[in-house]
Amino acid sequence: MNKERKITYHDISKMANVAIGTVSRYFNGEKISDKTRIKIDNVLKEINYVPNFAASTLRKKNSDIYVVTPSSENETINMPLINGIKFELNSRNINFFQFMSSPNPEIYEKDIKYINQRNPLGIISFMPKKVNTSLIKALKEIKSSEIITYNYKIEGVKHYSINFPEIFKNLAEKIDQKLPNNNIAFLGIKNADTLNQKMFQEVHNNFINGIKKSSVTFHYLEKNDFSLITQWMEKTAEYCPANIVVCETHVLSVSLYEFLYRNNLRDKFIISDIGKDDFSQKMVDADIKITIDYFKVGRQIVKSFFGEETTEEQFYKISFK
Repeated sequence: MNKERKITYHDISKMANVAIGTVSRYFNGEKISDKTRIKIDNVLKEINYVPNFAASTLRKKNSDIYVVTPSSENETINMPLINGIKFELNSRNINFFQFMSSPNPEIYEKDIKYINQRNPLGIISFMPKKVNTSLIKALKEIKSSEIITYNYKIEGVKHYSINFPEIFKNLAEKIDQKLPNNNIAFLGIKNADTLNQKMFQEVHNNFINGIKKSSVTFHYLEKNDFSLITQWMEKTAEYCPANIVVCETHVLSVSLYEFLYRNNLRDKFIISDIGKDDFSQKMVDADIKITIDYFKVGRQIVKSFFGEETTEEQFYKISFK
């Protein structure tokens, strides 16, 4: 192939057997299927195609920040959080771009490298649930752009994490003040996501250290599933007569509330919930609520990106009925 010949979207679409519009979405960071992305990736690799952004970079200083998010069937990325990032960047006259990548770490790595070729001011990385050593190495090797990871710590790379262990320690202390001398069951998920396993353990340790006036037992489900909640509740009534159930995640609270409501047991338990202040949290009529303002979290991520100090108490509150 003549290396001097300019490669067009039409050429790439023809070689990959996909529509031109699909190629455009690929290069603009919009969502396409993993299968289609791989086809385009293979074509670009075969023709040794490297986007050239040097000309635009020379014309003006690049003030772009990319937020890279792994796609999922449930689109679990918190949009208020993304909107908070966008708001804070716009207030600083910095261009915001959201790049929807793949949960596949190999594809995610390629997208990170592709974005880095654009010589952006920075990259805010929402890591996929499955992370491999190659992806971590690729992130650590980025030197031309500032990079920060959200809720995942990599040595030598700036990161931002919500301090859930501190939040649950605060919760324990408030329960001690307002609801002392009770039996508490802390309900969590045994096989937590790889990204959060260590953090979840710290949550448990902080909670038990914060409780001084009540007994606590920890209970772990293999996953969040209504049938498992049912089994757990039936057994709990026999060997752990808890009257307060603290749920580690919002999805656990939803399942527990549904079980109690269906079986006319709601009034027998005090339950907690954690989540954002929206319709989903209002569906659970919890007695104790940890409400997180993810819009403010997004702004905090940007402030942390620029090395500015942040304060946890600014974006969450704990309320009792």
